[in-house]
Amino acid sequence: MKDVLIFLKEALENIGIEKEEINNSSTLSDFDLDSTEKVDLSLAIKQEYFVEVALEDDKQSLIDLSNEIYSKKEK
Repeated sequence: MKDVLIFLKEALENIGIEKEEINNSSTLSDFDLDSTEKVDLSLAIKQEYFVEVALEDDKQSLIDLSNEIYSKKEK
């Protein structure tokens, strides 16, 4: 299983976000994701880590999202 931050960065790249735009402190709003892209990211997370996350908080950073995935994975 990949490191969560690396996975999130790769998943965002797969959605079409430029690698140079992605850093650990980036928020979801920085990427201007539409609802379909959020669903794609959410499904990718679920397939890789078997957890569900709500991507409703656009101010959530990649580090925060990574921590949320880790905490849900541990349960």
